[in-house]
Amino acid sequence: MVEINSYDKFTIGLDYGTLSARAVLVNTANGEVVAEAVKEYRHGVIKDKIGNRQLPAHWALQSADDYLEALYTIIPEVIEKSGVTKERVIGIGIDFTSCTMLPASKNGKALHQIEKFKDHPHAYVKLWKHHAAQSYAEKINETGNSRNEEFIKAYNRQISSEWLFPKILQIFKEDPEIYAKTDCFIEAGDWLVWQLSGNLKRSICHSGYKAMWQGKYPSKEYFRSLDKEFGNVVEEKLPGEMIHLGQSVGNISSRMAEKLGLSYKTVIASSVIDAHAAVPAVNATREGTMVAVIGTSTCHLVVSEKLNYLQGVNGVVKDGIIEDLYAYECGQAAVGDMFDWFIRNQVSKHYFEAAAEMNMGIHDYLSERASSLNPGGRGILALDWWNGSRIDNRPDLSGVLYGFDLDTKAEEIYRALIEASGFGTKLIIEKFERGGMPIKEFYACGGISKKNQLLVQIYADILDFPIKVSYLEHASAVGAAMYAAVAAGMKEGGYDTIQDAAEAMADRHVHTVYPHKERTKMYQQLYELYREAREENLNSKVLQKLQDMKNDARV
Repeated sequence: MVEINSYDKFTIGLDYGTLSARAVLVNTANGEVVAEAVKEYRHGVIKDKIGNRQLPAHWALQSADDYLEALYTIIPEVIEKSGVTKERVIGIGIDFTSCTMLPASKNGKALHQIEKFKDHPHAYVKLWKHHAAQSYAEKINETGNSRNEEFIKAYNRQISSEWLFPKILQIFKEDPEIYAKTDCFIEAGDWLVWQLSGNLKRSICHSGYKAMWQGKYPSKEYFRSLDKEFGNVVEEKLPGEMIHLGQSVGNISSRMAEKLGLSYKTVIASSVIDAHAAVPAVNATREGTMVAVIGTSTCHLVVSEKLNYLQGVNGVVKDGIIEDLYAYECGQAAVGDMFDWFIRNQVSKHYFEAAAEMNMGIHDYLSERASSLNPGGRGILALDWWNGSRIDNRPDLSGVLYGFDLDTKAEEIYRALIEASGFGTKLIIEKFERGGMPIKEFYACGGISKKNQLLVQIYADILDFPIKVSYLEHASAVGAAMYAAVAAGMKEGGYDTIQDAAEAMADRHVHTVYPHKERTKMYQQLYELYREAREENLNSKVLQKLQDMKNDARV
């Protein structure tokens, strides 16, 4: 047990990921994590069936019951592990995958929690990687661009199928009963804040990046142009005041305080997107600093005083991470997921046996073997589109491998996939530089950057840039705890701004990885091939026909 002073105050950071939820109890004086707990979701990602209903291609659902089960498990666990009294826990902050949304009734119940709707797929949570709303995203984009709507400029003129309104429009079109019975479509992070506090509020972070909110929603006329019956969607289906990150939504409800063993005075902070919470956690609040949160996917984040609509940047939102600053978001839809796909489906049994004999995990074993290879291995190149391409807003794109033959080994493909993800990051950095926003510092955080030294070195070599690796185990959770400290305020043992919280609580254990110049030269040649391959495949008729066949096979 960590030694704790009698005067210390604490906040809880809740990190809701794709497959599990984690709680960390953090000392507000220095950011030290004194206890943590994790709970996997009972139902995981629901991709095949709801009841007896087969789900079509590209669906990804979850159960809100899993979120509550995790909440009721991990908060009491960190309190018990730490020995901290409930009166010293001054706030709770929540980060969540986004856009992960659900339809709810006016009393806060997810619709699938109502017996009548438990077999309706559209009554469930739509996870961030639910891509079945692509046709509706295309309609939103086509209409927004033809009308030259101001809001769409902030999103590179392309709204993603992962976001809120394509998913709402899908429900409106495909299940009118669920749409009619829904009182509130809401981000899962905001929904959890609602459950904890009893107060329905909306985070600027979630709404700005995922709900087309730029100081206001698009006009009623715009929504009516999508469908004449859709014009009142904001007034009828999106209740709740918009609030800043680090702002209190109120104290925990008495019911939740009793259930979780917390003080009634515990403050609940507005929710934040999981990746975005990592920015204060590593104290990357300076102009020209990029934070790459590398996990199942990767999110690249930059804050600036300047507003600049950059090609290929998924979103820019004022106050999106830090109040009064613009925060830019880019991303790659599959990174860790791509590596895991390869290991689960393509790596032969003898590799696992060899790794076990050496008492190594399979990722470590493959990384060790791949580390002896030159860039590109024996002439292998990949396109990192295993879950589509966020840079191009093309969830329909699929992964491509070039150059493998009967002698190709697993470690060569593994390295090629890592290199592809590094090339995707280089492409993003170039988009900022072409827009007059040069990147001067690069931070990597998330589990993969800490565990996979080969990946970080390859990234440094590709980018020709020192990479500062945060050793913070759960950066997003700690960032959420920082926002909770701001919501509680200085008088209660917290802070008045997120910058002040970051200065005191951010990770100071940073390891810098430097590029190998000779490999950087080799990667520049390979990167040019990557760009050529991208251009050839972005509008490939072969890839499109294969995607159509895949979709037909799931119908």
